[in-house]
Order: sequence, then C-alpha cells, then structure tokens
Amino acid sequence: MSSILQSGVVAANLSTSARKHIVLRTRFQLIGGVLFSVFLPYLLTFPFVEYFWNDQSKLNTMAASFGAVMIGFYLHRRMTTFPGVQATFYIPPIFMGSFALFAFFFLITRVDYSRYLFFAALMLSQVWFYAIHVMTRRLRQLKLAVVPNGTAAGLLSLKGVSWRVLRQAVFPTKPVDGIVVDLRSDLNDDWGRFITDAALAGIPVFHAKNVKESLTGRVEIDHLSENIFGSLVPGLLYLKLKFVMEWFAAALSALMLAPVMGLIALCIRLESKGPVLFAQRRMGYRGEAFTMYKFRTMHVRRSGDNCADDEITEDNDPRITTCGRWLRKHRLDEILQIFNILRGEMSWIGPRPEAINLSTAYQAELPYYRYRHIVRPGITGWAQVNQGHVAELEDVHEKLYYDFYYIKHCSLWLDILIALRTVKTMFFGIGAK
Repeated sequence: MSSILQSGVVAANLSTSARKHIVLRTRFQLIGGVLFSVFLPYLLTFPFVEYFWNDQSKLNTMAASFGAVMIGFYLHRRMTTFPGVQATFYIPPIFMGSFALFAFFFLITRVDYSRYLFFAALMLSQVWFYAIHVMTRRLRQLKLAVVPNGTAAGLLSLKGVSWRVLRQAVFPTKPVDGIVVDLRSDLNDDWGRFITDAALAGIPVFHAKNVKESLTGRVEIDHLSENIFGSLVPGLLYLKLKFVMEWFAAALSALMLAPVMGLIALCIRLESKGPVLFAQRRMGYRGEAFTMYKFRTMHVRRSGDNCADDEITEDNDPRITTCGRWLRKHRLDEILQIFNILRGEMSWIGPRPEAINLSTAYQAELPYYRYRHIVRPGITGWAQVNQGHVAELEDVHEKLYYDFYYIKHCSLWLDILIALRTVKTMFFGIGAK
C-alpha cells in the first residue's frame, strides 16, 4: 500500500523499484481479497454453478460478504494512515465490525443467508489481509532524503523511515519517496536550485515540520509564527454530527451499563467508607468549568475530605483502594462520565479535561494551552492512547502536542481508531496509575 503526505499525514509515493511488486498494488490486494474470501468458499462448496445461481440464500451471502470486504478494506486504509498505527492489529476488529453490520441487517430483515459461508468469508478475509500486510511490511518502508538544514536534521532519530542524508545538492543515487527540507531556514542558491529541480522532476518535497507531525502524531506549537489557527480549527459540521451521535450512544450506554454501575458502587461501598462517587471541577469546552463525575478509587481522609482532591496521582499511589486499582486499570472508574456527555459537557473522544488548578498552572507555563478547549473534552483521546497518564510539566507539553494533532485531524476515522485503541488499553490495563 502506497502513502502520500497530505494534510500532515504521511503517505509517500512508492519508489520505482517497489512499484514492480504486484503485492503492493491496491487493485491486487482488493481483488485478491474478494476472490479469496468471497468467491473461494462458494467454489469449493458448490462446484456446479447452475445450482449455485438458483440458491437465493447463497447469492445473498455472497453479496453481503462482498460489501463487508469492501467496507472493511476502505476503513482499514483510512484508519492506518495515522501515525504509530500497527496495521495488522486492526484487521480483526475492523473486518469483524464490517461483517457485523451485514449480520445485523440479516437479523432485522429476516433475509435468508448461509451462516457457514458468511463466517467462512469473515475468517478468510482476515487471513488474506493479514498475510498481505506481513508480506509488504518491508517493501512499504518509507525512504526519505534529508537536506540537513534547520530542524530537518532532527528528524533522523525518528523510527519507521529509511533516512538518507544529502551532503551535496545532487540527486540521490537510489530512488526515494521524497525529499525533506526545512523550508523556513536559509537555503543557499545551490540548495534552492536543487529543491526546485526536484519538484520539477516530480519528486515530492516535504517541509520538515509537516513530516515530523505525520510521523509522531503531534502538532508542535511553540512560536507565534507557527500558529496558523485556521489550519487547526476542526470541521464544524463533523463536530455537530459527532455530538449528536455521541449523545445517543451515551443514552444507550447508560441503560446497558446500569447494572455494571450498580455492581461497582456496591463493591466500593463494601470495601471502604466514604461516598461512592467522586466529583471534581474540571476545565471544559470553550474554557468553561464543569463538574466531572467518577467512581471513587481512593481512601477518604479522616477529616472527610477525599484524597482524590490532590489532582496528581503518582505511580503505585498508596491512597488507591484495592477495588479502585482494578477500576483504574481497566478505566471503569470513568464510565460515570457518560452522564457528562448527556449534559453536553463532555465527549466520548477529545482532550482529557484537567482539574481547574492544574489547568490554570499549565496555562501560565505553556503557550496556547487554552486552545485545546476548542473541542469538548473526552473520556478518552489521542494523547491518552499514545502517552497515557502524565503529570510532569514537560510531559504535559508533549500531551498538548497530541491534543493539537487531534484538533487538526479530527475525523470519524481518527475517532474510530482512538476507540479501538481505548478498548485495547482497557482490556490489557496499559498506562493506569
């Protein structure tokens, strides 16, 4: 699969030598996937074509399987363009989700279909695309030549790219997917002519800052000259649709998770004295404070004040209860924020809201910190799935870069990716404190 660098997402053109590998071609991957997962089961089961075409249930299954493979392939391509995504990990959930859509359609319409062949198509589609990604992992590696001027030289430490440093203003002897240069630095006449000739020759020339953003998943904003806020404003139409979809998802989740919430409340009450709920004022949408709710996971002070009033939680914090540690590990203490979503204060996905005191302190130290409030805060977010819980000012600065990346690239595909990575985090309990 080839990629190009567009809107800050790395997707570079494959080199000439790589194009010779048919396995890298999109048409081969898609057509091969359809033949292998959709048609192969029917050919093995029904060698006589005339009987097959007269069986409506088999035709229904083939059409649904074809649609599921197409949707799964499209979703996987869109979601794996984001930085740091392990493409093979997301093959099972994406294709299971696309096939589940058609299974739900069969369920509500009562249309006849072959469960055996439908399941076979689901399994074979995962086998095919997993094999494709394993075979093309090395062939797909990005090859970039770097003009070592300005900030471009600092990119060489980033992984996932085969870097080639240009010492002279001459074309590299081996094919590359593009040339990286700090376009804001002072270039002499030789380098200026070289960059121009490269662009005229059809070789992509990328600005170092955009390449770093694409490889790290962060938007760095340190100087006023770098703050073109118009490029960071998320799509307003999508934000409105997102709010409506998330509100209905929260309402449904509140009904479905009510028994789980009751069980968690009972466990908290039986283990330690104190309130079941923990409420704290947080900085929210457009810089307005709101009260965020969680299940209490810490012991209560003798004076009756909750220890969780201390905003920063350390590793292996002794204040955390046994039940609370398990809740934190699997992020179940956060599910009460469903009600914050219903009140319009939060989102499922967005920058994590900070306590008022911390937000005020960060705002005084970090430039443009308040800009993260342009979208509703979320239960989970791009910074959480990439960085986890942080407290040090330097780490918060890095977290801010992740938040800006989410704001700039806010989309359905990125939200789906974050949701899948959050499920992974909840299952394995990664990054909890």
